Amino acid sequence: MKNILKIIHKPKHIIAISITIAIIIGTLGFIFINRAPEYQFVKAQSGTIQDTWSLSTSTSALGQNLTLSFLTSGEIESVSVKVGDSVKSGEVLATLDPENTLGALTQAKAAYASAVANYNKLVNGATSADVAVSSSSLQSAQTALEHSKEILVQSLNDSFVSANNAVSNTDIFFNNPYSITPQLIENNLSFTNQNLQNQIESERKPLNDTISSWKQELVGVNSNSDLSTLSNDAESDLLSVANYLDDLNSLFTKYSFVNQNSQTMLNADISNIVGTRASITAQIASLTNATQAVSSAEAGVNQNQASLALKTSSARPEDVVSAEAQVSNASGAVQIAQSAYQNRIITSPGNGIVTAVYISAGQIASPNVPAIDLSGETISKNVSLMIPNNSIIDRAGKFYVLVKSGSGTEEKEITIGSSDATNTEVLSGILAGDEVATH
Repeated sequence: MKNILKIIHKPKHIIAISITIAIIIGTLGFIFINRAPEYQFVKAQSGTIQDTWSLSTSTSALGQNLTLSFLTSGEIESVSVKVGDSVKSGEVLATLDPENTLGALTQAKAAYASAVANYNKLVNGATSADVAVSSSSLQSAQTALEHSKEILVQSLNDSFVSANNAVSNTDIFFNNPYSITPQLIENNLSFTNQNLQNQIESERKPLNDTISSWKQELVGVNSNSDLSTLSNDAESDLLSVANYLDDLNSLFTKYSFVNQNSQTMLNADISNIVGTRASITAQIASLTNATQAVSSAEAGVNQNQASLALKTSSARPEDVVSAEAQVSNASGAVQIAQSAYQNRIITSPGNGIVTAVYISAGQIASPNVPAIDLSGETISKNVSLMIPNNSIIDRAGKFYVLVKSGSGTEEKEITIGSSDATNTEVLSGILAGDEVATH
């Protein structure tokens, strides 16, 4: 003890001891930090993965339980399955009426064939007969455009009538439907959702104003009017009416209380609202189709005008480039029309069982509304090379593993495939027998 006290009272000794301790700690720390990490290694080998199919278009679910829907609106032509049916990958489950999309596809293919023919004629030179044919085709395209515009004008008027009737049919639910502050009638029933009731009452006055201004906009409308703007406005107004009807249906269905004698009348009111809402959905689909028909017809006129211009002028280099662009544009239009045609079909993304069917033939389908539920199958998949999931390093979507190399490791990038809860398939980057580090 006395010796320790002597050392403590000698500063030089304390400094020497402190330096010695610091050197020892630093040396041990350096050795620990630079020590090679210890890994457990597993060999990459063939095996079996429990693979599950999933919906790649992400309608509403991933994994084994999927909800499928149409990607476009229209009348449902067929529903080929019922609850409990087994389905195979690619099997057609339901379709929409192909009339509109098939017509657009046929027209797009014809426009593409015309663009290709025009290009060939430009390169080879056009005859007087070719010019006459192009002139006739342009006149036909212009006639078709005028006809499609007339149909759109009629659809605009029909949209107004549908919206006006839909709103006026709900007058019976209000004490003063056309006043500044419309109020819902509560003589034979009471509402249990005051916020929704207030919302509906606040929606009615703007709807009255919309119907009034809409009527004025349609005065004197013809094929020379700004149909594009009118169509956009009409679609927006129809959606406002649809939302108003949805709110009414929700209030009457979920938040209304009536005595037993008035229940029959309430059910009739709800049925009327639902029927009116369906007519608005159908009118939106009709307006959309008419608008698309005008766009397609305008494209046809433009293509025929370009074709005639090319035939009646010399084949300059820039003309050839323009003709090539017409072919490319027409090809793109075919792809778009083909996609729209395919969107009218719901197919199974894999093998599974139908667990719910929400649709039936004759109904009007809306985009992205649940139509059919499926429960998928788990499939045992034999793979030529797989490794444990905990051996994979993910860096911003690129995947790497540490492969044993001599006394150390080498990092290699890999391409992966299917996976389950334990293992992942390796498509490239390492070989069978390579030992990979787990983490």
